[in-house]
Amino acid sequence: MALRVYTERDMPADWATTQNNLGNAFRILGDRLGGEAGAKRLAEAVSAYEAALRVYTERDMPAQWAGTQNNLGNALQSLGDRLGGEAGAKRLAEAVSACEAPLRVYTEKDMPAQWAMTQNNLGNALRSLGDRLGGEAGAKRLARLIQADAGVGRLGVY
Repeated sequence: MALRVYTERDMPADWATTQNNLGNAFRILGDRLGGEAGAKRLAEAVSAYEAALRVYTERDMPAQWAGTQNNLGNALQSLGDRLGGEAGAKRLAEAVSACEAPLRVYTEKDMPAQWAMTQNNLGNALRSLGDRLGGEAGAKRLARLIQADAGVGRLGVY
């Protein structure tokens, strides 16, 4: 196992890359599995991405940080969609925050494709959260979804 060699202390960048890759594998597996087993794998994906973000900081490694934040947002959305009630809504709100963060690095001007992808992911998280919350709170999230989607459409990337 790579993490025996790539330790956070001795090889932090390689360790963080491995954590991010591990998160990707857990997320794919969690999405494919149903029920409790899938939710467990999605939670492991979230933990792996959060571990990578201890090394991938916005200041020191902005591109890796933004990519991992985006991955974290996708995993949180999948987990939130899978979970019910308040726990699911909490994860969906965390997904929205995780998808908003990379937009500080992925700007429309400098990185239009990454910006559009992240706006799309943000829109997906907002839609899920809006559907879950319902009422006025849900409507506010859906209104933000329209703004995110309109920005991507205006750019013509997707």
